[in-house]
Amino acid sequence: MLAVVLFVTWPQSLGGRVAYIKVSGHSMEPTMHFGDLVVIRAESTYHVGDVIAYRVPPGDVGAGVTVIHRIVGGNPHTGYLTRGDNNHYNDPWHPRLTDIVGARWALLPGTANAFSHLRGPLPLAAFAALLTMLAAHEISKRRDPPYATQPELQAAGCDTTARAVPRL
Repeated sequence: MLAVVLFVTWPQSLGGRVAYIKVSGHSMEPTMHFGDLVVIRAESTYHVGDVIAYRVPPGDVGAGVTVIHRIVGGNPHTGYLTRGDNNHYNDPWHPRLTDIVGARWALLPGTANAFSHLRGPLPLAAFAALLTMLAAHEISKRRDPPYATQPELQAAGCDTTARAVPRL
């Protein structure tokens, strides 16, 4: 179960398919609000109507900034047309597949600030310690063979009489 959860939520920065984006403007209202956390998942294709996160292409003003808006037109070859739900104009950028981080997979309203506190060194150290303890526990369970008690051995027909071991 833990492996499935980790696989599904493993961040792109560590080789996974998921990114976590904090909404920091009002352009996507009423769909998303300032402080919402959006879970973004990389997909192989995107369609008109999908809410995507993309990085502003290199060479453009704002290069590298992540924008989360809805696809309103275009295609993966010439670039998509995007627009915030609260905007009356298209974005000046036309992201291609290589610019897209992913599509909205889940929305956690108002939780971005709480999660941003987990990025500090102390919470990360605590999380690493927890993972280490869980791993150590799992390893120790595999190494400790189950030992039968004397009554269990006798019930199974085993001879439990102590004998001297000859010296060589």
